[in-house]
Amino acid sequence: MTALTLTSLHLSKLEGLGLEYFVWRSVLNGIWDDGKEHMWRVAQFLFPILVGTAVGLSIEGNFLCLPVLTLSMWKLGFPETLMLIYSALYNNDNSFVQRLIDMIRGVGTIVHHSSSTLFVTMLLFHILLPTPEVLSVVAPLLVQ
Repeated sequence: MTALTLTSLHLSKLEGLGLEYFVWRSVLNGIWDDGKEHMWRVAQFLFPILVGTAVGLSIEGNFLCLPVLTLSMWKLGFPETLMLIYSALYNNDNSFVQRLIDMIRGVGTIVHHSSSTLFVTMLLFHILLPTPEVLSVVAPLLVQ
């Protein structure tokens, strides 16, 4: 694995978490209403389209797959990862078990997004060849 692959992986992860923090602080402001619920549903709808686009661009060797991947993996910046970790650390209203579950889900989401980013980055740099066997892993996630 090349240093450029690892750098791209780390940058995408940092961009995604930074985007989540930006949306959390500037867009959501702690208030959840019908308009934000609608935006969340749009982000959920666009997720498989953007992931498919990112995978397609990476197969072609197009570096535009990285910003598209960041937007898709972190669902346009909606802070699901940061909110889980924040809830685990600071929500004293929840039981210890619920806080532990939130922490595991938050860290699991980071690991999941990182491994997906690594997969697409490896396709981009032709470390993985886009054979049907390799690409078959993507289909169930897009259908989900």
